[in-house]
Amino acid sequence: MDANVNKVQSVNRNTPYTPYTPVADQLSTSHNILYGNPSNLNHLNTYGQTSIGTPYQSYPMAPSTTPADFLIANQPLQTHLSFSSPQSQPSEFSMYSKFENFMIDCSQKLQKLDILDEIVVKMNAMEQRFEHLDRNVTDMRQQINKHDTYMQESSIRSSVIEQNVDFIKRENDKLQNENYELRDRIVDIQTRSMRDNLIFRGIPDVSDTKQPENTEEKLQSFLTNELGIENNIPFHVVHRLKPRRDRGPRGIVAKFEKRKDREMVMAAAREKLKDRDTQFRVHEQFSAEVIQRRRELVPIMKDARQKGHVAHLRDDKLYINNKRFFPHPPPQMPPRPPFQNQRPMEQRPPPPFPETKLSDIDILNIPDDYMYYSKIRKKCKRKSGGIVVMYRNKLKGYLNFINTDCEFVQWVKISKLIINQKTDSLLGCVYIPPSNSKYSTSESFDEVENETLNIKNIESLNCIIFGDFNAKTGSLPDYIIPDENLVDIFEFNSDEDILSYMFDYENLPRNSVPLHRVTSCNCAPNNYGHKLLNVCKRNNMYIANSRVGNDRGIGKKTCNDTSVIDYLLLSSNLFPVVKEFDIMEFDPLVSDVHCQLHLVIQAPVILYNCNDELSQFCSEKYVKWRKEKCSEFLDNVKSDHDCQLEQILLELDNLEVQQGIHQNEMNKVVERISNFFQSVATKTFGKYKPFKNRKPKSDNKPWFNKQCFDSRKKFHKARKRI
Repeated sequence: MDANVNKVQSVNRNTPYTPYTPVADQLSTSHNILYGNPSNLNHLNTYGQTSIGTPYQSYPMAPSTTPADFLIANQPLQTHLSFSSPQSQPSEFSMYSKFENFMIDCSQKLQKLDILDEIVVKMNAMEQRFEHLDRNVTDMRQQINKHDTYMQESSIRSSVIEQNVDFIKRENDKLQNENYELRDRIVDIQTRSMRDNLIFRGIPDVSDTKQPENTEEKLQSFLTNELGIENNIPFHVVHRLKPRRDRGPRGIVAKFEKRKDREMVMAAAREKLKDRDTQFRVHEQFSAEVIQRRRELVPIMKDARQKGHVAHLRDDKLYINNKRFFPHPPPQMPPRPPFQNQRPMEQRPPPPFPETKLSDIDILNIPDDYMYYSKIRKKCKRKSGGIVVMYRNKLKGYLNFINTDCEFVQWVKISKLIINQKTDSLLGCVYIPPSNSKYSTSESFDEVENETLNIKNIESLNCIIFGDFNAKTGSLPDYIIPDENLVDIFEFNSDEDILSYMFDYENLPRNSVPLHRVTSCNCAPNNYGHKLLNVCKRNNMYIANSRVGNDRGIGKKTCNDTSVIDYLLLSSNLFPVVKEFDIMEFDPLVSDVHCQLHLVIQAPVILYNCNDELSQFCSEKYVKWRKEKCSEFLDNVKSDHDCQLEQILLELDNLEVQQGIHQNEMNKVVERISNFFQSVATKTFGKYKPFKNRKPKSDNKPWFNKQCFDSRKKFHKARKRI
């Protein structure tokens, strides 16, 4: 028994200590119920201690529902169990212990899982907070974008406002300068109106200003008594000035009829009244502005005279050494800044079609050997419409541009030296606006016809008219065949001028030009077409379309490939000199919808000259007369070294002897007399060459050189592109 007890105790000492577990707790409780109070309570001192190597040393005591009173008897359980349990019992406890450790571990992990709900709640709260922050950030971003857009718009508006302010400043400066100019002009007009006036001070006035007074008589008396002028000087008007503040005698203003009388009175006043102590004063009349300016200039004039300069006042202008002196520099216009916010030229859309829109300051970019003449449309609010004629420099002396009031045609007089004609020719470049245009007028054709007649009446001229008439004539005749019976009835056969006018159309068949016209246009004639045909019939002008050149027998369309509204009109005598005529293919670089009319006129005269001038300007001309060489001319006539005068006298004697004198003989004698006097005049007065080595007259200032001209030309080109 003791041995067994010792053995059990040894086993207990060798067996590792196992703390209580729920199973051990139940066993201990059962032991206390079966056996009563435990006999050994030493285990209370070591409860909860851990031994090295025990499997439960790192785990805390597991929770239990066993009351505290029953926990005292858990240690003797091993002792009682050791008597009845086999040797393998500790291994079962070890397995239970491992299982219990596993359960403890699971319990701890499950406790951690219990926190997931709280974590989910917190995560939801955080998610809501982040969503709120995200919304706030989005709103802030939208606000920032709005502010950014507003700032950009404000910047653009600010730049536009700055440009407008600059423009207003420039316009204000411009208006201010114009105001200065207008004020100066008004002052100048006032000064000019007062140049014949003199003011007389100190002449006694009437006691009552309401009483009538013969002011002119008093002034005449003053001139006689005080200035010693006996002549009765005529005046335009003489009157008193307004009352003075010091209640002294009012001054008298006199406007002289003659300038020399005014100068005589002024000179007498300077001589008589200068050294006398008198109340009388005589001075010129000036406006208030001129008086104020003279007060400022008089000290400067005196100072300049003291320094030895020649200075004098003329109205409100001071001249020192024959140069005008400005006390204040004249206001100058600020330089015009370049335009902003303009698209570059390469980004701008091209114009829909080229147009002739000019002003007086426009400069066209044309080849160097060409020149141009333009007529500007007057009745327009902007640059709109006009006629431009371009020509070679060599033809300058043969062309005379006629300036007229009609804005529908530009007339050019062509010298007869160019074309083989007896008289000069009249060229008219026409543009008549369409009937539905605001620039159209029902009198356009009448104005062109009236100017044609006015110019042709001065001298007999052949006429060429071409351009855009906006008239549809179809194939209607442009001539009238007269009734020969009416010619006989009115006895026109005796008047060659009337016959040549009525039968002028017969010149067309003589020059192999068909009378009948054709056209490829199916349009019906319009109102302008009938007016054009009437102009042709009244003035013996004929439409050259479909009659000459490559267009003969065709009548090509000239506008938008639909109608014929561009024509060439010729006098019957000019058809033989037409070398080429054609209606070119449509080119958008030349016009918007019109085809180009191509005309070549024969010019048999060769144009050449020395020094690149026209020959007619280099020819010598006779001096008509010089009064100082009158006696020399008479001596040369009397000397008659070549005996021309004696021969002329003999021929005249022979004519007197003859009974019948022929016209040719008389013409020869007259021609010899003319040649004699011309030779004597040439010997006496000589000849001269007009326009030789003479530079053209220019109205430019001396400082306006070629560089200024080129700069102005570039400026106008750039301004046109804006």
